[in-house]
Amino acid sequence: MTEIIIDECIHSDEIMLLLKNTGVNAKFLGTGLPDIDIERYLIKNPDSLLATSDIEFDTHFSWKKSLLLNHYDSMKEKVILISAFVS
Repeated sequence: MTEIIIDECIHSDEIMLLLKNTGVNAKFLGTGLPDIDIERYLIKNPDSLLATSDIEFDTHFSWKKSLLLNHYDSMKEKVILISAFVS
């Protein structure tokens, strides 16, 4: 199962629970973690993907590696988009 890293800018306990309940293998690496550490994790784990709403951080990756979400998307919309992205 593909793992998706949830960036701090979209992380919440609620989204993690909703993703788990839909069968998505989501992981949060922690609060205050520098982007470079997340990027290193993704390089070491090439099957992992990223979900973020940080436009600048998203540009470091191909469209197949990172899902850019809108801050204004509802929680339900984010879960639907993430679920589709990892499928």
